[in-house]
Amino acid sequence: MNIKTIVINWHITEACNYRCSFCFAKWNKPAEIWSNPENVRKIIVNIRDHFRSQRVFNIRLNIVGGEPIMFPERLWNVVETAYENGMDISIITNGSHLENIRPFAHLISQVGISIDSLDHETNMKIGRECGGKTICLDALRQKIEDLRKVNPDIKIKLNTVISKHNFNEVLVERFAELHIDKWKILRQRPFNGNSGISDYQFYAFLRNNYNEGLMQENILKRHTELLLS
Repeated sequence: MNIKTIVINWHITEACNYRCSFCFAKWNKPAEIWSNPENVRKIIVNIRDHFRSQRVFNIRLNIVGGEPIMFPERLWNVVETAYENGMDISIITNGSHLENIRPFAHLISQVGISIDSLDHETNMKIGRECGGKTICLDALRQKIEDLRKVNPDIKIKLNTVISKHNFNEVLVERFAELHIDKWKILRQRPFNGNSGISDYQFYAFLRNNYNEGLMQENILKRHTELLLS
């Protein structure tokens, strides 16, 4: 195999403190395998050995959910086990409990944070809330700065799903304040009775958030991708 790096996405839990209307990370199996450390070790070792047999030695384990950071002790076990087996580690999170990974942030190469809006009411409509609380720019900035104090080399990526609730928002300038490494813009597609968004709505968000100056200064990188159901 002529592959430099392979990325394994492990949806490690379906539990989440948010209720995003377009989320598809549900499989209705409450007995989640990562509650058993020995099972975690076996899975990671099997992944490592399989790809080494194919002469692929660079493996990135991308830990996703649900919201894996809700369970920091379990997550720490997965991260340490993967790190000890020579894997690069990244995590996808909604950012609400980002402080939970500070004790082992030195083992993580990248954190992807799902942020669709910085407006409280919009986040409430989307379902990115817990107990009526939503994330704000200042809180997110502080959480990211705290991670960088532990690991100055950690990469920060933002993931934004464009829906009928946020397609008119302009986020690029405020996101640039966070000095992120990548911004992935995803389009909500039809799913679970939700019709998704039109071509115009997706295009409107892209045009409203296009800022060549920020990209030229390398403050912000953009990558667009379709979110398929």
